[in-house]
Amino acid sequence: MTKEPDLTLKDRLKAFEGSACEVTVMGSSLTVPCRLAEVLDEKGEGLSVEIMARRGLELPPVKIGAAVKLALFGSEGMLALGGKVYINNEVFWRITGLTLFNDFERRGFFRVSTDARAKVCLWENDEPMLCGEARLINISISGVLFVSQQSYRAGSKLRLNELCLNEDEPEGYTLFCTVRHLGAETRHGIQYRCSFEGMEARDIDRLCRSVFKLQRKMIQKVRNRI
Repeated sequence: MTKEPDLTLKDRLKAFEGSACEVTVMGSSLTVPCRLAEVLDEKGEGLSVEIMARRGLELPPVKIGAAVKLALFGSEGMLALGGKVYINNEVFWRITGLTLFNDFERRGFFRVSTDARAKVCLWENDEPMLCGEARLINISISGVLFVSQQSYRAGSKLRLNELCLNEDEPEGYTLFCTVRHLGAETRHGIQYRCSFEGMEARDIDRLCRSVFKLQRKMIQKVRNRI
């Protein structure tokens, strides 16, 4: 982890107030979609943040002092931090002892495995090209890893549509993303790691709910096997 002066970190956090976020309790499989409600800098207590549940949800109980990972998503991009729970209830958590994660540490955050399918196309000049099937491996609010028989280059802009993460969702997603990394070639095609682009607040909110629902189903399946 890398630390930055509190003033610099405070300014960066302020830019994310009101933005969507995900918090993961370290040492568990619990990931919760949330919103960054307020950045606090109280005398004698240092810098802290308060997060609130997304609309229609409640924050789950967690131990005071539990270590957490926090990812913030906004117009400034993504900011990833570590911290500890200082206050918690179903309405808000206060997280203290904030530490910035570097780019390498951010990569493994908040991914949920899935076997969902989607239609993928190269998107150039507002037109679809080189379309095919995308077999998803995992997804988060910030990006997706999938396999496709189509050949795309790093930096290509893609459109994913007809994407349903949960069977009970009324309609599929249409999302745009940029290829960041090409992975190994498998019998199903080439692996593509992509970051989502141009998402509006309502898109982030909807994807938050879907990812959270998918994660809860996965946890329940694991529990049913035990």
